Amino acid sequence: MAQVAPATLYRHFGSKRALFEAAGIPESPAAWVHPRRQDILEAALDLLSLQGYHGTTMTEIAARAGVARATLYAQFPTKAALLDALLQENLLVDLVNHFPATLPEDERMKTSEELECLARQFLLSFQDPRRVALLRLILAEGTRFPLLQHAYHHMVSTGVNVVSHYLSSLIPGLVDPGLTAHTYIGSLLAFVLTEHIVPGSVLPVYSPEEIAHKVTVQLLIGVSRSVNIGGEM
Repeated sequence: MAQVAPATLYRHFGSKRALFEAAGIPESPAAWVHPRRQDILEAALDLLSLQGYHGTTMTEIAARAGVARATLYAQFPTKAALLDALLQENLLVDLVNHFPATLPEDERMKTSEELECLARQFLLSFQDPRRVALLRLILAEGTRFPLLQHAYHHMVSTGVNVVSHYLSSLIPGLVDPGLTAHTYIGSLLAFVLTEHIVPGSVLPVYSPEEIAHKVTVQLLIGVSRSVNIGGEM
């Protein structure tokens, strides 16, 4: 609606929250409906990431959030419901939804810029300790709790699907959009894992800008070759 490219928008505002704060309005009306909801979610994430899903009780979460147990249960009847609320956000879906599904013909040359911007914002989002804590929780507890397994696979598959559709709209003749999207996301997650989730790697540390640029360049080189090979076949 502002008639600017998504990359231009993200240069000025790194997230929807930053945009809303600059405009002086709350991010969501939910803050009025449940004034302690965010406190509860943050307390739950803190405890779950430290003690695990099984080792954390609702009583501990209520105490950490500074609310009565009745207040906690009124909003989240079970620990599973609370965890489900934490896992509702899907970063890739949120980011891709800010990019046009189909670009006008005169903007197709911006494919590299748009993908690089998407990658950069994805990487920058993991500077938020809460996002890091949530991913650590999923990876650490996922093998024991089906809810976390489902959340992880749903997050990845949904991200792959939206990026796949996005790539298909940008690159005519793309041989395997799903595999290409999986490669793109997997490359970014590999850097997130070594630099944020399991720190201490002996591998070099790169800036989000460097990673986004290199991953995008390599992706488009591979895509270009696969499209050419597919055309020849």
